[in-house]
Amino acid sequence: PMQIMERLRKAEAEAAALRAKLAESQREDNTKAAQDIQVQLQDKEEQIKNTNELRRGGRQGNDMAGPSEAELIRELGLQELENKDEIIRKRFLISLGGAAVLGGLAFIPTQSHKVPTEPASFYLAPVIRSKYILDDIQDSIRRKRWKKELQLVKQILQSPNYLSKNILSAAQTLPNDDDWRAADGLARELVENIRALDYQEYFQTEEPNAEQMQFLDEGVDQCVEKLDDFLNMMPTSEYTKAKAEADRTKSAVARDDLDYS
Repeated sequence: PMQIMERLRKAEAEAAALRAKLAESQREDNTKAAQDIQVQLQDKEEQIKNTNELRRGGRQGNDMAGPSEAELIRELGLQELENKDEIIRKRFLISLGGAAVLGGLAFIPTQSHKVPTEPASFYLAPVIRSKYILDDIQDSIRRKRWKKELQLVKQILQSPNYLSKNILSAAQTLPNDDDWRAADGLARELVENIRALDYQEYFQTEEPNAEQMQFLDEGVDQCVEKLDDFLNMMPTSEYTKAKAEADRTKSAVARDDLDYS
């Protein structure tokens, strides 16, 4: 299992690095470098093509169900699973792999590029607060404070930070289409990875065991890395304003609704 996790992490890191390099080359008008990076990125996309077809094929009316565990296992070159616990564990690993493994969704934005009326800092403040909450989530995992861990995940995805809405809007503020596509893809991967931290959904358990705890802990590290990559795509001036607002509000917004029992 740990070898699988390493493989997924490596694929994600390579994809994120390529997107960041592509965006930088396009900003610098370095056409030759951008073309070379685009070829590499296309190779990455080719690796996930078959899994994309599994997700889309034969699922009219239930497209979001995704491929079965057996299909995913065959696609990833894994052995057949022996029991339900193994299926749950592999599903979680695949989820942590995000779109770099399951494919498609991160590379194909589902909405057109429209620059919003609010500045990037408006949307980035809750994104940065979410990063602070990830630190609390990791602490909760290591202390086995499971009720708090679930509450914190909800605080990122739901009220008060609504990560999906805000991070996708922040990506929209980038004026260049290529920059937006790179940021949008990374944002979607990040949101899916944070959803995977809801252990009740992905492990179907009331309390994770030691191995599941390790996966959750490493999952938080991946989320933080992706969030940092995303923030690095934002204009420095907007990030600075957003961080000031996040620092001003993080104590009240991030903790008021928590039940520490």
